[in-house]
Amino acid sequence: MKWVVIIVIILVVLIAAVLISAALKRKKDQVARERASELRSDAAATGATTAVQEARAREAQAEADRVRAQADKLEAHAEAERTSYDMTRAQQEDHLREADRIDPDVDVESERARRDEV
Repeated sequence: MKWVVIIVIILVVLIAAVLISAALKRKKDQVARERASELRSDAAATGATTAVQEARAREAQAEADRVRAQADKLEAHAEAERTSYDMTRAQQEDHLREADRIDPDVDVESERARRDEV
């Protein structure tokens, strides 16, 4: 009889442990479901702002591309103006040298030295 009582007590303890374990697992699963639901709600709320942010990013990129293209165009224009200036300046120097060369009143060597100093 003593052994029967011990076996019954052991069975009751084991059944209680299994029931407690099952209850804890159900509670853990419920908490996990609630957390997953919160995360999904947050993701859905973020999804609405994500589309707006993406549109703004595209607009900013388009503006940057437009400004970059305009800057490239202005740089090409500036380069053309520099080239034109260099050519005009060289032509002016050629005319001055030619004028000095053919002018009998100009000492070409002293005039050349004076220009080199400037």
